[in-house]
Amino acid sequence: MRVPNKILLLSVWILGISFFNYGCKEDDMPTVENNLRFGISTTINGEPLALDQTYQNVLGEYVKFSLFKYYVSDVSLINNAGEVVALSEIMLCDAENPTTAEYFLPEGSYQSLRLGLGVKPELNNADPATFDYYKHPLGLGQATYWGWASRYKFVMLEGRYDTTEENLSYAFSYHTGFDTLYTVIDVPINLQLKNTETIDFSLELDANKLFFAAGDTLHVMQDSFTHAEGEEGMALAYKVTQHLAKGFEQK
Repeated sequence: MRVPNKILLLSVWILGISFFNYGCKEDDMPTVENNLRFGISTTINGEPLALDQTYQNVLGEYVKFSLFKYYVSDVSLINNAGEVVALSEIMLCDAENPTTAEYFLPEGSYQSLRLGLGVKPELNNADPATFDYYKHPLGLGQATYWGWASRYKFVMLEGRYDTTEENLSYAFSYHTGFDTLYTVIDVPINLQLKNTETIDFSLELDANKLFFAAGDTLHVMQDSFTHAEGEEGMALAYKVTQHLAKGFEQK
């Protein structure tokens, strides 16, 4: 008996759909161009830090930041097998203009993120004129190079403070630098990467840790200035560094 053409075509179409559904497994799904969108943000009191806005910190002092920048070096992810996957050699983080970067990384589970707070020694000793003036994080156009010290500033925090919110009468300035203050940090994270989707992942720096971290306090009313000069200045710069190093966590 001759099978009508329409029935024959319908049978072939159904067979083709069945074969496609059977053969198209999850492993065959197309990969995305970038599977990680990574950024570092700065917060205070649980909200994004805004420059020139007055906050009451955890110690009850009123503070307002006019500058909040810091360098991080050798930003890397560490997977559950202990393998290190590099993200960025150097980043200049700015609370006013947060930046993000996209990567395509091996899929799997990642347990920690490693970074160095500051500019690692081999870059800190480099000639800034060798970098693109504006585009590179270490270019002279970033205005982060200490000419007198022939080194970079690692952390740059400036603003005003007082005991009342109405008039912030006093200024504070914390600039750190020098190789001895470079601090490597491992931040516990829980990150699952796949080749078929882009994951947004943000590391958060809690600015309140500047004032209170692990039982240690930094009262801006008592210690309001350091440019890492002299014994006292270096001691305060070290304290600023250690406090901020305890402030990073997965957002």
